[in-house]
Amino acid sequence: MTFATLALAFGALLPQAQPVVPKHRPEEFEYMLQKTGYVLPLNVLEGDLTLSHFEFDEFRRVGGRPDVDFDAFVAELAYGVTEWLTVEAELPFVRVDFDPGDSESGIGDIALEAKASLKRGGTNPIGFVSDVDLAAGVRVTLPTGDEDEGLGEEHATLAPFVAASYWVDSWVAVHARLLLEWQSERRPVHRFNATAEFIPWAPELSLMGGLQIEREGSDPSAISLIPGVEYRFPQIPLTPGASIPIGLTSRAPDVGFLLNVQYRF
Repeated sequence: MTFATLALAFGALLPQAQPVVPKHRPEEFEYMLQKTGYVLPLNVLEGDLTLSHFEFDEFRRVGGRPDVDFDAFVAELAYGVTEWLTVEAELPFVRVDFDPGDSESGIGDIALEAKASLKRGGTNPIGFVSDVDLAAGVRVTLPTGDEDEGLGEEHATLAPFVAASYWVDSWVAVHARLLLEWQSERRPVHRFNATAEFIPWAPELSLMGGLQIEREGSDPSAISLIPGVEYRFPQIPLTPGASIPIGLTSRAPDVGFLLNVQYRF
């Protein structure tokens, strides 16, 4: 049973109250690897800096392969083109450390993305959902990283996705994303993320519990548990967040950490 299912079941047992969605809802929890059903408001520019580290004690648990550490520093800019459409671009700097072996570092694959809200209301011409924040989008990565050094992919990728967010009560929400990634000469990759968000004490603080499931073709799934935390400064539009992904299967990273800082202009 996922964290999202647990949150929904627990919320159903509580007295019903009108959910109050906190301000400055992010269109993505980068430190949770989670898209939400939200988009940015019109003419709002959002900058993100994300530091990540993942460790594979045996790379994908294949005999004869070295241990690998992956580090990435990603700068991202997102912009609200309309009240219902957000576009963004990501520039990653990647370091791959093989043990035994050398380490390599450099620019990774640049990513471009567009995300549209499907929630009814306001000036949204494509909205048709009333009670759930639902969005759909597409993500494209360009092969700007050196594939031979492990810094990027050989070909561009195309990844359509859908994401949703729902407030069960005033202090608990669930977020989910389903993504399908295509790349030439590679089997399709499926990713599913579910995150439960809890605001138990103060409106500025969120506790997170996430689950990521990734599968390439018919290979066994890579499953990770992701506990995290986010704090929203009340006087300035600055939001830091952090998490510690823990691998639950042999295909997932053994352990890692993600740090993110988000600022709205």
